[in-house]
Amino acid sequence: HVRKNNVKATAEVKNAWENLRSEDLDKLGFLDNNRDIDPMVLALWNQDSPYNAMCPADPNGPGGHVYAGCVATAMSMIMYHWRYPTQGTGSHSYYAPGYGTQTANFGQTNYDYYGMVNSSDNKYNEMIALLQYHCGVAVDMQYGYDGSGAYSPDVVPAIKNYFGYASNAQIVYRGSIVTWKAYLNQQMDWSQPVYYAGCDNTGCHAFVVDGTQEQSDDTYYHFNFGWSGSMNGFYLVTNAGGYNQSNSMVRNFIPDPDNYPYAPPEEQVLLTWLDGTIEDCSGPKDNYQDDVSSSWLISPQSEQDSVSYIKIDFERFATESDGDFLRIYDGPDTGSPLLGEFSGNEIPSTVISENNQVLVTFTTNSSVTANGWMLTYKAYQPSWCSGMATYSEPTGTFSDGSGSFYYNNNSACMFRITPEWANETTLYFNYLDTEEDYDIIKVFDYDNQQLLAEVSGTQTPDPIVSPSGQFFITFNSNSSIRSNGWEVYYEVGNVGVEENNSFTNLKLYPNPAQNLVNLSFITGASKNLEVSLITMTGITVYNDEITNFNGVYSQAIDVSGFAKGVYFIRIKSEQGNMVNKLVIE
Repeated sequence: HVRKNNVKATAEVKNAWENLRSEDLDKLGFLDNNRDIDPMVLALWNQDSPYNAMCPADPNGPGGHVYAGCVATAMSMIMYHWRYPTQGTGSHSYYAPGYGTQTANFGQTNYDYYGMVNSSDNKYNEMIALLQYHCGVAVDMQYGYDGSGAYSPDVVPAIKNYFGYASNAQIVYRGSIVTWKAYLNQQMDWSQPVYYAGCDNTGCHAFVVDGTQEQSDDTYYHFNFGWSGSMNGFYLVTNAGGYNQSNSMVRNFIPDPDNYPYAPPEEQVLLTWLDGTIEDCSGPKDNYQDDVSSSWLISPQSEQDSVSYIKIDFERFATESDGDFLRIYDGPDTGSPLLGEFSGNEIPSTVISENNQVLVTFTTNSSVTANGWMLTYKAYQPSWCSGMATYSEPTGTFSDGSGSFYYNNNSACMFRITPEWANETTLYFNYLDTEEDYDIIKVFDYDNQQLLAEVSGTQTPDPIVSPSGQFFITFNSNSSIRSNGWEVYYEVGNVGVEENNSFTNLKLYPNPAQNLVNLSFITGASKNLEVSLITMTGITVYNDEITNFNGVYSQAIDVSGFAKGVYFIRIKSEQGNMVNKLVIE
C-alpha cells in the first residue's frame, strides 16, 4: 500500500528510522515499550551431575566428573531454545590442565534436540551432556572438580565457527545504564535470549537473560542462572542476582537465518529416547508453515528398556483454530485409538497413553498460521525393585527385578534373607553387571549389621557367608549408566538351629543318597514332632507328623522317586528346629 500509493514518511517516522540505522542505542528509548515478556528459555539446566556426565572424570567432582562450567551451561541453554544446530562445523582440541587433551568433532556430531528435555530431574540425559561438553570444548573450558571456568569473549567465535550462529553475533560490555538497557530491550523485543556474564566480590558467573517485567519503579529482567531454576527471577540490571560487576552480554545469539528455521519433516520421525521434546520445527519465534503433514512416532521400548506408558505435556500451543490440527494416537499408527485432537490457542491438558508407543501428527491447511507448539514426553518404566523384599525359605533366588531389561537409574532397593532355622547361610552371585563403583550391592549380616561385602562391576565375587544365617542386602544405582543387573542364589548351611538341645545324636546317611536315606535322632521330653523333606524352592515332598513323641526316632525314607538335587531335612517341634542338607543323586 505504501509503495503503490507513494505514501511519504512523516517526520516522526523518518526520525525513528534514522535512530534505528544509527546503532546509537541511547536514541532507542522507544524499544523500552513497557510490555512484559515472559521467560523464553524453558531449560532449567545446571553444570553439575548429571549434566556433566561427558566431561572429564574426577572422583572428587559431582557424580564423578568435573563441573561442565557456567559458560557452557548458558551457551547450551540458548542453543536448546533455538534447537540449533543439529550438526556443527569442524573440530577443536585443546589441553585442559589436569585432565589432558579434550576434543570435540562438531562436524561429525548430531545434536538431537528430540532427546533433550527442559530439566533432567536428576536423570542422565545423553544429548544434554553431549551438548554441554561440546560447548565447553569450544571455549577451552578449564575444568575442575570444584568448579570450571572459561572466558566470555571466546563465546562469540565459538558459536560462529563451530555452531553456525549469526555473523552479527557480538559481545558488548556495560557502559551507561541507558545504553545497556537499550541493548537488552532490543534483544528481548526481538525474542532473542541473551548470554550474560557478571562478577561479584567472590567470582564471576555466566547465565541467560530471557524476559522483562515492567514494575512501578523500573524495568526488571528475567535471569536464568543455570542452577536448575534456583534463584531464577526478575532483577534490575544494577543487581543481576549480585553479579553486577564487569557485565558483558552476547547479542544476536541467533541461528544463521540462511539455515533456520528448519523445514517440517516429510518422513515420519522415529523417537526412541525415554524422555524428549517435539515441536513443529518453526522454532520458538516464527510461525509454522502452510500445508504441513508431519508425524512423529514415540517408541522408546527396546531390548534394554521396558516401557509401561507415555505421558505428554504441552509447553506452548497456538494453531489456526479448526484449521490446523495436532493429533495424538495411543499406538503406532492412525488406526490406533485417538487420545486427543487439538487446535486453537488453549494449552491442552496432560495426555497419558495406555501403550508403549504414541503417534503424534500435525497437519495444516494453506491459510493462516500461528506460533505453533512444543510438547514434552516421558516414558514410564516399571519399578523393578523398591522398598523391602523378605525371603524366609531355606533357599531361594532373586535379582534386581529387571529380568532381560536394564535396571532402573536411581534404584533404592532392600532385601532381607531370614530363614528361621538357619545358623549359617551362603550367598552366591549367578551373574553381575552393574556400573562399577557407582551402582552398588551391599551385603550385611542381618543380625549385627556387619558389612560382609560391597559388590559392583562385572566380576562375580566369591560366595559370601553370613554367620548368623541371615542377610540384609541393599542395591543403589546412580542417575547414569545402567546395565543388565544381577541375580543371587542363597542356601542355608548343613547345620541347623538347635534350640534347648531338643534333638541329639542326629544321623543322616547315606548323604548323598539314591534310594533310601536313614534318619535317626533322640529327643527327651514328649512333644509334637514334624519331619519334612523340602526342595530348594520351598516345596515339601515328604512329611511325617507324630504327636507326643519322645525317645529314639528312626526312619528309612524312600527318596528314589524324587528328582536329583539339593533338599533340606527339617525337624520341627515346639521346643526347637533343626535343618540339614541332603543331596539326592
